[in-house]
Amino acid sequence: MKEERQNNFNWKDKTILLVNTQDENYYYLLKDILEKTEAKMILETDCKNSVEFCKKNKLINMVFIDIDIQEINGLESLRQICEYNNELLIIGIVDRSYISDFKNTELKKFISKPIFFSEFILKIETMFSGK
Repeated sequence: MKEERQNNFNWKDKTILLVNTQDENYYYLLKDILEKTEAKMILETDCKNSVEFCKKNKLINMVFIDIDIQEINGLESLRQICEYNNELLIIGIVDRSYISDFKNTELKKFISKPIFFSEFILKIETMFSGK
């Protein structure tokens, strides 16, 4: 069944950073989903750079960080971003089979792979609205 991609959200005043070291296709998928919301998307492919980018860029409203269980850099970057700005909205993109491994980390919100449009867009809206 094809998932309906209707969208009534307007986030033109929002900037979302996607930290993804593994697969640029996720950036294009997320960008495609967010295009109708008018949110600005930025891709960072290096975890260390993402920390500095968040420190220097006060206009970032949300960070999606793709955390690969094999790569500690994603978790370490997450910790450093949280230390610098624990008010920043951060959503981890995690393989469904590894979600339990992240329950006791700074990462409070997850989206599991594969990403489903409705789950993705509603998670963002919930975080932006503070619900």
